[in-house]
Amino acid sequence: MLYFFDCLILKMHKKLFFYFAFIIFPILFLACSEEEEEIPDLSQIPKIDVEFTRIERELLMPESRESIASFINQNPEFSDLYFKRSNYPHDSILINTIYELATDVHTDTLLMDTEKIFGEMEDLEEEFELAFRLAKYYYPDFVIPKIYTSVSGFGAFGFGKDLFITDSVVVIGLEYFTGVGGTYFPQNTPQYIIRRLEKDYIVPNTLMYISQKYNNYDFKDKTLLADMLYYGKAIEFTNKLLPYKSDSVLLGYTTAQLNWCQQFEDRIFGVFVEDNVFYKTSNDDKNRYVGERPSTPEVADNCPPRIGRWLGWQIIKQFQKKNPEVDLKALMDMNNAQEIFQKSRYKPQR
Repeated sequence: MLYFFDCLILKMHKKLFFYFAFIIFPILFLACSEEEEEIPDLSQIPKIDVEFTRIERELLMPESRESIASFINQNPEFSDLYFKRSNYPHDSILINTIYELATDVHTDTLLMDTEKIFGEMEDLEEEFELAFRLAKYYYPDFVIPKIYTSVSGFGAFGFGKDLFITDSVVVIGLEYFTGVGGTYFPQNTPQYIIRRLEKDYIVPNTLMYISQKYNNYDFKDKTLLADMLYYGKAIEFTNKLLPYKSDSVLLGYTTAQLNWCQQFEDRIFGVFVEDNVFYKTSNDDKNRYVGERPSTPEVADNCPPRIGRWLGWQIIKQFQKKNPEVDLKALMDMNNAQEIFQKSRYKPQR
C-alpha cells in the first residue's frame, strides 16, 4: 500500500497518480460542540446533474466477452487510463483478464454486497452535486469530472483501486467501501483502518484528493509544521465543499478520540511546543505525528493517531477567524507555513 502523504509532497506536480483514499482522509460523523458551517449563496451557480456510469454492471454482470469488448472499444480513453490498455499486447488479453474477474467465484459476492449497500446511489449523487456546485462557487473554472463505479476484486487482476482520480475522471472502487456489511476486506489492512471503510468516506476522500490541485505548498520547507498546515488546508477545503459534515469528517476518530482531543487540546499543543515538534524535519518524526498508526504515544498513551493533522486543522480554523478577509482561494494559495502560524495566533481553547 501507498500511504498518501508519504509520497504526496514529492508527486504533487504530477497530473495523475493513484492512491488509497481509505488510508488517507477518513470520515466519521460526530455531532459535538461544533460551529455550524455557513453555506454561501448558490443562486447564481447552475444546478449540476451527476450521473454514475456503473462499470461493474456493464462489464461484470453480463459475464460476456462481447460486452467487455464493446465497452473497451466505445471508451478508448477511459480504457487506457483505468485498465492500462496499452500495457497489453492485444485487446484480447485485456478482455480475457476482465472476463476472468467477471467469472471469478468471489466476484458474485462482491457484486451482491455492493448492490445491497449502494443501490442506485441517489444519496451519493446528491452529495457530489452539492460539493461540485460549491466547488464552482469558489473556483469558477472547476471542471466537473465524470464519475464511474467499479468492482475490481481489490485490484487483484491488475487494475482498480479504492479511488482512481484524474482531472476529468473519478472511478470509485465500490468493494473498498462496503464497511461492516461487506463480506471481504483488503488483505493486510490493519483493524484501525478497516473500521473506516465505509460509504460515507467516498465523497470527502474524493474532494480531499481534488484539493491538491489548489493547495499551494513550499517544497523548500521541510518542517512538520508545513505538512500539518498542508493537511489543515486540505481538510478545510473539503469542509467548505461538504458543509453538512461534522468537524470530524476527515479525522477518522471515534467519538471518544475526538472528545479526548478537544479536552486535552492544551496538552497536545504543550507537547508540540516543549518538544519542538513543529520544526522537526525527519520523515520518521513526520510519520509519528501525521502518519497512520494506532495512536500517538509521544503525546500520551491514549492520544489518537495523526494528531498533527488534527492540530494543523485547528490552526487553520483559528487563522480564518483572525483573518476573515482571507477567503478559501486565498488561503489555499498561501504556502508560508510560518506566516499562517503566526497570523493564526493559535492558542488552545482550554
